[in-house]
Amino acid sequence: MTPIVLAASLAAALAGDRIRELSDRADVLLDRLYADPGNDGILSEAGVLRDEALAAGATGVAEKIQGQISGHRPASLDERHLYVRILLSRGRVAEAERDLRDLLRGIPTDCAGHRMLAELLRSRGEPRGAIAVHEAHLREHPDEAGPVHDVAALSLWDLRDPVAAREGAARMRAAAGGSRASPSVAAWLRENAAGIEEGAAALERDRAAALAAEERALRLSLLAAAAVAAALAAAYRLTVRTEPEPSYPT
Repeated sequence: MTPIVLAASLAAALAGDRIRELSDRADVLLDRLYADPGNDGILSEAGVLRDEALAAGATGVAEKIQGQISGHRPASLDERHLYVRILLSRGRVAEAERDLRDLLRGIPTDCAGHRMLAELLRSRGEPRGAIAVHEAHLREHPDEAGPVHDVAALSLWDLRDPVAAREGAARMRAAAGGSRASPSVAAWLRENAAGIEEGAAALERDRAAALAAEERALRLSLLAAAAVAAALAAAYRLTVRTEPEPSYPT
């Protein structure tokens, strides 16, 4: 075994030992929490151990701990959001989505939760679902800059729909003129609305150019087909004229 391979093996063994040690400590701590679920001191200890686990890359241990913390503190958005992020880091997307939807049913005003769910859906290739989440958020918080922008951006870059993108840009300009927008947010909305409108115009130009190219190709194909048909017809006529007259016995 080479020194590099040996070092790697030792590092893996040490990491495994560290994860087992953290898991054992978590089990002991969570047993204490089960016995005394309202103890804030134990919950604080659990948070410290969770952070240790995350720093060590022991996301499975961190998930086990954070699931209990968020379960004991269901009204804490920070704890619920952290649990979702840990689930996502472990590739447990369906569970993260389920937890976010459950959270938003109970707390529909959770802005960060809406954005997390929308980003999850977009990353999974579901832009329409992401837009629906943003629209639900906007029913609770009309004209909020982030989701208004994201609806327009999703319409342009994911759906490739210039009409919906222009409508989204118009909503951005309306939000910029609203009472909730600070001067800096209003400027950001207007700047990005201009970018969305420019992108929509570029998309329409590209589609028009592609359509024109397809029409030219079709015309050329029809002309070529007509030329071939004319050549075949001319060859046939020539063959008919030069074919010898049949002779019959008298």
